[in-house]
Amino acid sequence: MRSGVHKIKGDEYAVNCPPYYMMKFEGVMYAPQLFDAGFRKHYEAVKLNAVASIDALWNIYVLARQCQVVPGEYFECGVNRGGSALFTARVMEGSGKTLHLF
Repeated sequence: MRSGVHKIKGDEYAVNCPPYYMMKFEGVMYAPQLFDAGFRKHYEAVKLNAVASIDALWNIYVLARQCQVVPGEYFECGVNRGGSALFTARVMEGSGKTLHLF
């Protein structure tokens, strides 16, 4: 099972933190990536190619959106299978910035 937050049923979620343990809890938790439609659209398109967890991709999503209004280019260092690069490119699409991959 991949790392990240997984909804089990109702308000019950499980957090998979490989390789050592699985935490299970009920109730309210802070997981905005589960409910942000823009994030989910991009995540669903790349989840099979991404090595990064859903939480890591959420961080990339937030930072890429913030970078859209800052002058300069966007660099990603350490590209492996290209899942997060594809995710970033989808988020940055239409911003006029060039995505450089190393």
